[in-house]
Amino acid sequence: MKTIYRNVSIVLVCAALGACASGPTTFADRVQAEGESKIAIAEQWERGNKAVAKGESRLNKGQKLVSKGRADLLKGEELKSSGTISVQSSRNAYAALAPFPQVADNSAEVEELAVRLEKIAQAWKQGEEELEKGNELLLRGNQRTAEGEAEIAAGQQLIETGRKLMRTAEQSYPVTASQ
Repeated sequence: MKTIYRNVSIVLVCAALGACASGPTTFADRVQAEGESKIAIAEQWERGNKAVAKGESRLNKGQKLVSKGRADLLKGEELKSSGTISVQSSRNAYAALAPFPQVADNSAEVEELAVRLEKIAQAWKQGEEELEKGNELLLRGNQRTAEGEAEIAAGQQLIETGRKLMRTAEQSYPVTASQ
């Protein structure tokens, strides 16, 4: 019988303690739960704000890359045009000298012809270098433009995502009459 009383006593004590632990929530419990909820809302808003800032940074970076890419494209086209003109002019100058066998009466005339041919060769080489540099700039310009456009798209996506997070956080925040 003593064991029955002891077991019943233990059960009653456990039940009483359990009732105390899971009893009605106190004001402090409600405030703490509300505080945790508001902290989560604030953290969500802050994540959104950071995403917007990062998105704006990527957007600016992308715009700068696109601008540099366009400048490269413009300079590349100019160099290709200049190089093409130089090469064509050099070809024409060489063609004007080459088909006619020059009969030189002395070494000075041969030297003069050699100097003229050297100038033609230098202009031709410069034209070819301008063409090569122009092509390189066009390639780099296209790459920068593509990379910049990708950065812009990623930045816009981050801004949109961040703003959505911020709006959701703002809509989740309870507004009271005292505010």
